[in-house]
Amino acid sequence: MMKRRAALALIPALIPVLALVAALPFVNRLHPVVLGLPFLLFWILAWVLLTPLFLAISYALVDRRDDDGNGGADR
Repeated sequence: MMKRRAALALIPALIPVLALVAALPFVNRLHPVVLGLPFLLFWILAWVLLTPLFLAISYALVDRRDDDGNGGADR
């Protein structure tokens, strides 16, 4: 069950990676300008700011408190 949760948690964690790496050739434009920034710079900045949200979703999917039932303590 834990392996399935970990695999499921990878999906939201990979979304920012794909948006920052794979989508760059498609958003590499000087126009339009968003908030005074070229669209590519706005795209990168937006995904850098959104990445913690996606990582929090991944963390919630794993929910480390349920791993071993002792509150995460190793001893």
